[in-house]
Amino acid sequence: MDKLFCKCCRCWRNEEEYKKDNKTFKSCNNCREKLIKRNKKDKEYKKEYDKTRNKTQNYKEEKKEYDKTRYETQKEENPLLVKTREMITSSKSHDKKKNLSFNTEEYITIDFLIDLYKKQEQKCYYKDCKCILTFEFNKYSRTNTQISVQRLKNDLAHIKDNCVLSCFKCNVYDRKELIKIT
Repeated sequence: MDKLFCKCCRCWRNEEEYKKDNKTFKSCNNCREKLIKRNKKDKEYKKEYDKTRNKTQNYKEEKKEYDKTRYETQKEENPLLVKTREMITSSKSHDKKKNLSFNTEEYITIDFLIDLYKKQEQKCYYKDCKCILTFEFNKYSRTNTQISVQRLKNDLAHIKDNCVLSCFKCNVYDRKELIKIT
């Protein structure tokens, strides 16, 4: 009887150990059984993983949907609060992008912006136009009268002493043309 080399266990085995049901295999029966068991475990693990993964994806989708409806509800219930949060987030990212340092205690807050909005009587700092609360932020849907936070000095961050609320049109125009209404 000839002996064959098993590539899995790296042993020489009798030729009979490579046959099963009149078929000849490259690995011995012992290694093949281990491989079959391992493959079954891998398949079971994959099934469990897929179930968990689907649950995770469903959770992410459900959370995203929940957050979206919550955001919409908050916009309806208190649009000024939502808008001020968005303006602060946008201001912080802008300041970080421009490497403008700031002290967190001096930085604009929700309460500060709401008080400023009421103090300015919902009007632009420069003109007598009413500032409206819009929630569209892409460059194609901005309106001239939407509210925005404007820095009086561009070399400083969005700190309380350096910010006013203005309409989008005034915020974009050259400030030399603008004079504060008294």
